[in-house]
Parts: sequence; structure tokens; C-alpha cells
Amino acid sequence: MAAVTVANAGEQLKAGWPELEKSLKAIAGDQEFADGLAQAQDALGIQLPDDVYAALGSQFSVAFGGMGADQGDLKIAVVSNGDKAVLQKLADAGGAVTGLGDPTGAGDPTDAGGLTLKSAGDRTVLSLTEGYADEVASGSGLGDTTGFKDAVKDVDKAQVVGYVDIAGLLAAFKDEVGTDEAENFSGLSALGFSVTGDGASSDFSLRLSTK
Repeated sequence: MAAVTVANAGEQLKAGWPELEKSLKAIAGDQEFADGLAQAQDALGIQLPDDVYAALGSQFSVAFGGMGADQGDLKIAVVSNGDKAVLQKLADAGGAVTGLGDPTGAGDPTDAGGLTLKSAGDRTVLSLTEGYADEVASGSGLGDTTGFKDAVKDVDKAQVVGYVDIAGLLAAFKDEVGTDEAENFSGLSALGFSVTGDGASSDFSLRLSTK
């Protein structure tokens, strides 16, 4: 129902990290920033920021598929061609934080305390639920769907792509959407955007498709 993909996310974060670090230190203070970074490293079991660069890889996506059969389950997944070992550490850390899973560490190593890791060719899928991880890992993706093609321009050369299935969201959350809002958006199909550029300049394309 919605997705965002960033090309070369690891390299982009690496290039922007010095400025980001400078800003965070200005807000929190040098020592507080160092302490926070150390605490995050201990909690996640990774080296920051280098392991984050590795985990993001050259293609990083976040997908939202709505609600699961149990309405308390969010169908959210991260898809990356980055370092699977680092992604496994993040999944393990996420399971420990939520307090789910087998505290002995026994069982399926790909099911980490409520966070599921699945391989999909050269990509890795990390999801809150095993069912959605399977769905994303085995699916062909949004690229070939009519709604996506109508809403998103220049996918092959874009650095950032985003897509929202407006019609799908309205149908899935019809009980939560007010009558007036549903009527106002009823003629819309999808919203898409893409960002392209060569480093010196960027072009932004935004499309709103109708039924």
C-alpha cells in the first residue's frame, strides 16, 4: 500500500554523517552524544555508524502492506541488499527490546523475537511478522503493477522513489476514514514521487493518478 526506496542509502548516509554528527552534538552536547552512541552500540550489538552503512546497502526500501489478519499486526517490512549479518544483529536486538521470542535463543535463527528475517535472492527482508516477510520475499514487487507505473516516473534512474496506493488505503481503512474524506478521495488512485539527479542538481517528480 505504500513504499519508499532509496538507492545507495549507505553511501548517502556515510557522506552526510559528518554534518549529521555535528548537528547532533550541537543539540545534545559532545559527551552526551558519545554516551548515547555507546549505549546504542551496546543495545544493538553493532558498530555505529559503519554497520548502519553496511546494512543499508545500495538499495534500501521500507514497505507498508496494511494490517494483518490480527488487526494488532502491522504489515511493515524493510528490504535491503546490505550486509545480512548486520541485519541479523538488528533483528536480534529488536526481538530483545520487544521482549518477545525464546529467551534461551533456541529455535529458528531467522525468527528473532517477533522480527523475522528472510532471504530473497541478493536481498534480505526484515519484518514484524513472518507472514508479511514471506509475502514480500516471494512477491514480484510493485514495479510491474499498473498503479505504480502510472504514479512513478523515471524509476530506473531515480535516487529516491515513493508510492502510496490511495485507493487501497481507503478500502483497507474504510471504517476509520470519515464519510467526507472518503468521498473527497474516492476518485484518486495513487500518489508517487521520484528524485533523480547527477549530484550537482536534482529533479523532483510528483504524480497523482486517478481511477
